[in-house]
Amino acid sequence: MNPALPEWLLDVTLRTPAPPALAAVPLDKKIGLLRQHRLRGYCVVFHPYERSFGDELRGLRNLPHNKANLAQGADLTAEQQRAWEDGYFGRTDDLCWILLTVAGAFAGSISLYDIGLDSTETGRLVVREEVARSTPIIAECELMIQWLAFAWLGLPHVGARIQPGNVKMMAMHERLGYRITGPSTIRGVAYRQLKVSAAEFRLEPHLKVLLHLRRRLPGLNPGSTRTD
Repeated sequence: MNPALPEWLLDVTLRTPAPPALAAVPLDKKIGLLRQHRLRGYCVVFHPYERSFGDELRGLRNLPHNKANLAQGADLTAEQQRAWEDGYFGRTDDLCWILLTVAGAFAGSISLYDIGLDSTETGRLVVREEVARSTPIIAECELMIQWLAFAWLGLPHVGARIQPGNVKMMAMHERLGYRITGPSTIRGVAYRQLKVSAAEFRLEPHLKVLLHLRRRLPGLNPGSTRTD
């Protein structure tokens, strides 16, 4: 991990605006800059994907519940992870972040991909179970990724694909303003396609949940001393 990467604040409770350096450039340059900056929320840090995280991420994705949610039929191998990395670093319409606790511990990953002038799609969210249980990391990640797409990248639409049986994630996205636009499949597994526009996006309902969890959980992460 490169601890010397510059960092931008992205706190959805403050509705942090895009940094001037990011706001002033076209979309392809924004993507390049975001690959060079960490984004600090309240209980999570988005760290641009680096190869040094490959084994930890692969181990997390290979857990049975994550394989099911990601339509991943078998364990990823080290070779497959390296092949994905080669493809990722060669693309210019994809952003993958490693999730870190504020104490710097590996917590998971999240992505925006197929980024274009009209839309993007969120996905690849995996989080360590113990961190998800002890912090509001999932709620904050979802709000951060939407805020990033709409307020920082200036995109008019965001999509997502969720398995019908993932009731919690379906409900979370519907509260954010997503509507189901049809069926979809990933590697032969049935998904629901969802979409939300900048005008439809509702920050407030989920923000209340995040603020409530922050008040209930003053010790946000293992090893962290940060409190409200």
